[in-house]
Amino acid sequence: MEITLVGWFLILFGPVLFIFAPNWLYFLAIFLIPFSATAVINMSVGGELKGVPAILLVGSLWLGREFYALTRLRPLVLPKYIQAFGAMCLLYIAILACSLVALWQMPNQFVVHSPRLDAPGSFLLSLSAHNITQFLYAVFWILMTLLIVMRNQNEEALIRTIRIFVMSAVFVSCWGIFQWAAYHYGFDYPQTIFNSSETSSARGFTGVIKEAGFKRITSVAVEASILAQFLLAAVPLLMAVEWFKSPIFSIFTDRMILVLLLLVLLLSTSSTSYLGIFVLLLGFPVLLKLNWQSLRRYIFLAVAYGLVEVSLIAIMSHFTAQIDQLESVAIHSYSIEERIYTIHNAWQSFLESPVLGLGWGSVTSHDLFVNLLANSGLIGLWGFILLIFGPLSTQFVALEKSPINNQNAALGFGILSSFLLMLAINIVSGFSYVFGHFWLLLALLVSSGMLLRSNALPENRISGGCNKTLSVGETI
Repeated sequence: MEITLVGWFLILFGPVLFIFAPNWLYFLAIFLIPFSATAVINMSVGGELKGVPAILLVGSLWLGREFYALTRLRPLVLPKYIQAFGAMCLLYIAILACSLVALWQMPNQFVVHSPRLDAPGSFLLSLSAHNITQFLYAVFWILMTLLIVMRNQNEEALIRTIRIFVMSAVFVSCWGIFQWAAYHYGFDYPQTIFNSSETSSARGFTGVIKEAGFKRITSVAVEASILAQFLLAAVPLLMAVEWFKSPIFSIFTDRMILVLLLLVLLLSTSSTSYLGIFVLLLGFPVLLKLNWQSLRRYIFLAVAYGLVEVSLIAIMSHFTAQIDQLESVAIHSYSIEERIYTIHNAWQSFLESPVLGLGWGSVTSHDLFVNLLANSGLIGLWGFILLIFGPLSTQFVALEKSPINNQNAALGFGILSSFLLMLAINIVSGFSYVFGHFWLLLALLVSSGMLLRSNALPENRISGGCNKTLSVGETI
């Protein structure tokens, strides 16, 4: 077992924040969400090295602190929308648990095929440690989602969380540019700081794009596509506050952050980045329901930002030398044939056990719906739909009924745009449930929708970073 540099820091100071500064523990947990390649501890499991992500330690400390604080609230009265969302969360956890129980009851009765075309094969399926860890990841993030919702029940708390989220995206982007500079200017990249996980799937920063002759930019994430997903989670939010002139920090600062994030997305050479930007450019004006005059303004802004990004990339001469190789890079991670192959195999697995699937974490599929069907069956798919349908419908209805003429509404539109974009990416690339950006957006969607609907009445709140009456995490 090896404790990493960041691990020593978090192990020493995490308990201090747990006891004396729970709000800062929460901010740290939000900030660390994209740090999927940053391990606290590396240990040997079954002959393979595995890293424990930093967010698991900090997030678990915060969860423990919040649950302890909740037990001290007498009486504990939760708003109805939190009760309803909490019930959906617990129902979904129960469904995932049932899928594993079903797998445990029927060992070696199903055959699963390898998801890789270059390493074909098949094996009999039984409950394994992998299934348990994938289930625990899902439980961890679902509970995090629920408690983030409980914390952000007023506008000031929601804005604080969004600011930490965007600040994390800025740091991740700056580290990505530093990583790019290290690769292209030949100085040593300090991988032991934020790329310390020894898990094989977390070593994406070592990958070289053979077609173009350069390394991929992963920053603090396990691979370029996960970095892209996190940054794409923030871009629509920044676009919304830019469009409605309701800045998160200031108009100038928000614009500079948007330019920075788009630059790193382009430098990441990830097909997820390019697909996400394309979908966003087409979908954002549709969601806005722009008339011709507003559409012209949108096109002007899109072209202006595009010219800025092209100019910045042109300055990076080492990158422009390989710019013509990006088409081949974009399909490097997984060929189209391999993606279709995994979806086909997952569909066949679903047909073998259509009610609860083959057990959570059993089947790989590079899409969302067939993935859910294969791993948790029809019940699991409907459980997921119920989990996200309420927040989505609430947000749509709230935005339809009220004009977007204040920061709360602008942020609500941005959060909705970000969540829909992340949902679209997951539909075509796979359910990224082990990473926190999807769940953070879901939590922000729930909180924002209820604020828009209820105008954040103080008497309906029991928590939040700035609610001084009954604030979970500040009462002890």
